[in-house]
Amino acid sequence: ESADYFCKVKVQGNSKQETREGYNLFSYDDLEGRTTNGITFTVNEDKSVTANGTATANATLNLMGAGNVYPLELEAGDYILSGCEGGSNSTYYIEIYDGKTYRANQFGNTNINFAEDTAIRAYISVRQGITVNNVIFYPMLIRGTEAKPYEPHGAMPSIEYPSEIENVTDDIDITVCNKNLCYKTELQNTSNIRFYFDTKSILKTVTISFIVNVALDANSIYCRADGIDVGGIIINVTSDANTKAKATIEFTDEEYEKIKNASQAYFLLYKNNAGFELPNEAMIENSSTQTEYIKNENQTVKFTLEEGQRLHNKDYLADNGIHHKRKTVVLNGTEAWALSTQNEYQWFRYNLAGTKKGTDFICTHLKNYANIGNYIGISNNNTEDRVYIAISEEITTVEQLKTWLASNNLTVEYELAQEEIEEYTEEQKVAYNKIEELKTYKGASNAYTNTIAILDVEYKKDLETVISNLQATILASEEV
Repeated sequence: ESADYFCKVKVQGNSKQETREGYNLFSYDDLEGRTTNGITFTVNEDKSVTANGTATANATLNLMGAGNVYPLELEAGDYILSGCEGGSNSTYYIEIYDGKTYRANQFGNTNINFAEDTAIRAYISVRQGITVNNVIFYPMLIRGTEAKPYEPHGAMPSIEYPSEIENVTDDIDITVCNKNLCYKTELQNTSNIRFYFDTKSILKTVTISFIVNVALDANSIYCRADGIDVGGIIINVTSDANTKAKATIEFTDEEYEKIKNASQAYFLLYKNNAGFELPNEAMIENSSTQTEYIKNENQTVKFTLEEGQRLHNKDYLADNGIHHKRKTVVLNGTEAWALSTQNEYQWFRYNLAGTKKGTDFICTHLKNYANIGNYIGISNNNTEDRVYIAISEEITTVEQLKTWLASNNLTVEYELAQEEIEEYTEEQKVAYNKIEELKTYKGASNAYTNTIAILDVEYKKDLETVISNLQATILASEEV
């Protein structure tokens, strides 16, 4: 089908930052993996631990200390130990020890109460004779009785755990396609073929279909993200000879996250039957049911950003240029800082022109607060053209602050009191006009981009169908 229906695509910026609350009491930033008694413990980027091998004797990885060292001091009260799934007392577990009592987590959440202040150490253990294949532990100890999702130790952003701010800085490819998300087919050899789809456009439940000449065996198709089987799951295909084969997939949260974060993803179809002819195309749709088969049609426009240009959250493209609602500044100690309120922490203020009163700052090193107070952080304090920061108890003078900022630049994003408009280059103006000319497809359409930019799409009515239905209604009423 052709693209006949105009749509309005509003391209908006985005601001993303990794954050965490800091409730995991296990502090093992310097933890290193090791191989012991046949088990290899690997420390992952998120501080989870993967175990592989067969234990020739009891194998342990100390998380908090070794021997008689108990580095984590806990106040009396309730705690939850978690991070082990599918374990048991005779296989593997996470355990804490206070010199008197062992307390283990084998699955789910283990509630613990300390009647008095206690010092502990913690470790992962795999029992002798047990084989583990990519078993992942997420060691976490939190205060209280309310279970929380896993996160590594340390609040983020913070001085100890800074977090970068991600905006739209790369060239933006805007694509509008019909319901078929399969934008490319790639024959690998005579035995398998790849069907590519865009990772930003896919939903958790999808159906892939294609024409086959013979019935397929089960376990014929895989989903791969960046070349790795998603979740290691093989997807069954159902079909009859000379019909459309189909596989409906409902990804788990973990699998879906892997796909959304991948730079490339595809379904890989294997030829398991000697009489089976590999199809040269497929249809991938965001649906739990198979619909009428159509080929992929799409339109793509590239909007190129100049060096240094960025689109923050709520920034957008318009007829007359890039509209900025937010802005980024780097504080490096050269600013004219002044002393402000002092509580336990000394706060400093700086006149940041154009800052909207009540703005929420996003900062690489500091948590935002509505007002200044007895804590480390960053705040607008409900004041126009102003930013306040508090770094530590030790930094109490402007000279100390400037010295610290010179070595610890703070990147800060803030909302502008008045929107700023940045004129397009000639190339950008041409690209924007092409975006304005994008059209949707009869039936379902998908709009997506290769970046974290947000697309706000206003679809126009399918006038052909509206008129056809109206005519059918008139004819039916005349026949009565």
